[in-house]
Amino acid sequence: MMTSSTRLLWTYTTLLLTALIWGGTWIAGRVLVQEVAPFSAAFLRFFFATCAMGLLVWRTEPQAFKLARQHWLTAALLGLTGVFAYNFFFMVGLQHIAAGRGSLVVALNPVVVAVAAWLLLKEPLNGKQWGGVVIALCGCILVLSNGDPRRFLGSNSAADNTAAAVGLGEYLIIGCVLAWTAYTLQCKRVGQRLSPIATNFWACASGCAMLLLATTFENQLLGEGAQTHLHWWQLYHFSLSAWTCVLYLGVAGSALSYTWYTQGIQKIGATRAAAFINFVPVFGVLLGALMLGERLPTSVYFGGGLILAGVLITNQLRTRIS
Repeated sequence: MMTSSTRLLWTYTTLLLTALIWGGTWIAGRVLVQEVAPFSAAFLRFFFATCAMGLLVWRTEPQAFKLARQHWLTAALLGLTGVFAYNFFFMVGLQHIAAGRGSLVVALNPVVVAVAAWLLLKEPLNGKQWGGVVIALCGCILVLSNGDPRRFLGSNSAADNTAAAVGLGEYLIIGCVLAWTAYTLQCKRVGQRLSPIATNFWACASGCAMLLLATTFENQLLGEGAQTHLHWWQLYHFSLSAWTCVLYLGVAGSALSYTWYTQGIQKIGATRAAAFINFVPVFGVLLGALMLGERLPTSVYFGGGLILAGVLITNQLRTRIS
């Protein structure tokens, strides 16, 4: 039987592994959207995620297949925010931004979640936690701007892609931040009514249905860009790398990691769980440099160090969890 300290350590470990997996999703997503249209890529991701979660529900909580009528709206909202909206911004954004830079933008997530949880859920933030949030935000600014915050105002060298000012890709990925914040707060609210496994299964299933509907209008919604890519019904034309990315995104990047993240929210709170998302850009940049050859600016190391420091401060074990 696990002690309370062991359970807490396991929660922190799974949240860290979740960040590593999500760091890899930026690489997989970047590769996938070069070949597959965004809505189709997202639909396939969550089709396999729903299948994987369905097997888990069948083995552990078969009663979760029967969703009470009063939870239908909750499931739809979880699917809308955490699956449909997030993956729209994620997949379309990765057509305009490098995987490493995209993963850096999500460093804003813990700051937005912390403030939103403080405002809407009345989750307390003590002085040290606010300090951690500020430090993490400073690290995020340094990483995004490569050490020059003036780039947020549009001052950049056109010859240096890594020094580019904040543009369309970054704004689309910021949509991920807003969608994920809404999903995180909803997970916190449903924690007492649905188990993490049930929450994740129904979020994946409802979001997958929305994405399937969107693929029907993909060419009209996304224009010429979608017409030059493969769609989910052309999956027999997919390359091996595309299939590998789809399975990674669906099974590891969605089914497993979403479950761990939901468990983390329900055990240690929305603010603390979301703070681990600060690790995602660090892993994303490192993996992007290693696997895609994306340039890794020196400022990323210092900014990444500030991000990690902010996470550690925000998640001090001795801080009382409300």
